[in-house]
Amino acid sequence: MTTIQINKIIELVSEYIGISYGMVTTDYHTGNIINHYPMYGYYDSLPELEKIKGIGINSIGLVNIIKHKMNKPIPSNDHDQLFNGSIGCWHKSLMKYYGSIPLIPKYDNHLEYDIGTLFLKRYKGNSLGHAAIYLGNNLIIHSYTNDCYNKNHLSDPGVIIENMFETKFYEMKFLQIEPYFDYAIKWDVWISL
Repeated sequence: MTTIQINKIIELVSEYIGISYGMVTTDYHTGNIINHYPMYGYYDSLPELEKIKGIGINSIGLVNIIKHKMNKPIPSNDHDQLFNGSIGCWHKSLMKYYGSIPLIPKYDNHLEYDIGTLFLKRYKGNSLGHAAIYLGNNLIIHSYTNDCYNKNHLSDPGVIIENMFETKFYEMKFLQIEPYFDYAIKWDVWISL
């Protein structure tokens, strides 16, 4: 990926930098999703910027926004449209593309990655999953909150460009010691899924 291409990524998301994190929330009693909007996977087109600012953006939502802006389809769920664009849909699309889980390229702290590589952590255990896009020189763009129980669901830092080894995101704080992400998917692959 060239400098021109990385500038294109930043151009695609620059207006979203600083927008608060948007939490996908569920009803504790029924398990039904109350607020699925921050994933931006079920829209035919993106909402206006002001509406996005009111909803917020989660990490996979930022990736889906890039795909929307490039007129590329969002990984979908055949059973429930509300989950379109979720980490689970992305994982399913990767399994389909590569043929099986072991063939999906694994993230490794010791490797150098191309600009535009999508780092992805699956939803499992206590983690809700996460997505970040590598911008080079250890910089990533992603969206996160350290307050998953914020009643308002909008909290900072939200969409941010930062050094992946100096992030304040609590789930990634040990990144230099052990890998946080599960997968590292090159730009030309993830943008085509």
